[in-house]
Amino acid sequence: MEEWKVEVSALEMRTFLAACGRELLVQKDYTVLTTDEIDSFERVDDSHRTAWSNFDWFAMEGERASGASAFSNVMGKYVVTGTVTARVRRVDARKSDRKYSEYIYAVDSRTGEMRRHTCNPERLGDYGDSSRLHWMTPVYFSREVLNRYTSEPNRYKVTATRIGCLDLWGLDISTNTAGLIEVYLGELGALPEAEQTHWLSCNVLPEGEMDEGRFRRDFLNQSVGSPDPVGDLRRARRRAVEATGALLGSPVWRDLDPQPSTEFEALVGPTSNDPAALNSPIITLTKSLVDGIDPAPLKKCLGRSEPHEKSIALLRRWLKSLGDTQDTAEVFTALQAFRSAGGVAHLGGSKAGAARARLGIDGMLPIEAFAHVTVTLTKALIHVADLVEEYSATSDVKST
Repeated sequence: MEEWKVEVSALEMRTFLAACGRELLVQKDYTVLTTDEIDSFERVDDSHRTAWSNFDWFAMEGERASGASAFSNVMGKYVVTGTVTARVRRVDARKSDRKYSEYIYAVDSRTGEMRRHTCNPERLGDYGDSSRLHWMTPVYFSREVLNRYTSEPNRYKVTATRIGCLDLWGLDISTNTAGLIEVYLGELGALPEAEQTHWLSCNVLPEGEMDEGRFRRDFLNQSVGSPDPVGDLRRARRRAVEATGALLGSPVWRDLDPQPSTEFEALVGPTSNDPAALNSPIITLTKSLVDGIDPAPLKKCLGRSEPHEKSIALLRRWLKSLGDTQDTAEVFTALQAFRSAGGVAHLGGSKAGAARARLGIDGMLPIEAFAHVTVTLTKALIHVADLVEEYSATSDVKST
């Protein structure tokens, strides 16, 4: 709390002050100490006076009891006045004329021409107005549209069903059967103009069918979910953490450091089928699920470890002691091998093909490969949790 830093947008603040007819008075009281050896000096005083500021500054030798050889202090106040700037109040911005992008929403079956329509909500209809295009008309975008948001996880939150920018705006999305991002035309009209332009650059012709879960939620008013492989993986990891922690006293998968944790929580997967698009998601998965294995509770439970026996080998041996007959740890070994030999973290060599085959993604495009790896890892984590919970339940029965 002593290191809090508050930043204010200068232009917006001055506009706010002007609109309110007020001024901002800022007070400073800042002291700097030094413990370095210095030559003796007389106290120094200075001052600064203007129509909008008033400051005093002094520097002097420190007292022995303080432990500082010298210190200085600046104290004073200054005024920030209101003025009209390039920024306007949100209420004024909403009243001003806005520009709305026009998006491709269909292809004319007779002429083959692309049909476009504005996303301006005032020019869209609803169920009571069939004379205008419905505001829930689906519009389609390539997955590259997500790049803008996945690259800034601290600003944007991206899930399988929604994109949010802090508390400024949000947009419901889905992925249709052709792998395209699907958004309703009317909801695009609520985005800032710059965001509308970004989405327009990724607008593509309609292809595929709407995700069944979204159709049932939005049109049949049914409470159902949509496919969310990455969300399932996160939930499976949390369950494995809780189960192993309850049994061993410390979880097998440790809490992630801030940066890997942010990357894992923001994980979306490849946004294109460029071969390089798989690299970053694979590294994130490996950090979270392989590097994240803590060997300490495994060694403590097993009682011993072989020379050079690493975390995955310990996990494999521990799971076998619980009755694992599926070699559940193999997917983690394959993931680690792919990061090392598959051309992800290092240059791919003659072993790259074998590494892809071991992971089960040989011949797959990046988006398909990521989905396969995610589902396989999720199944492995669920199986680990099942084994641990079954073992714990059996142990409890025996103890009673």
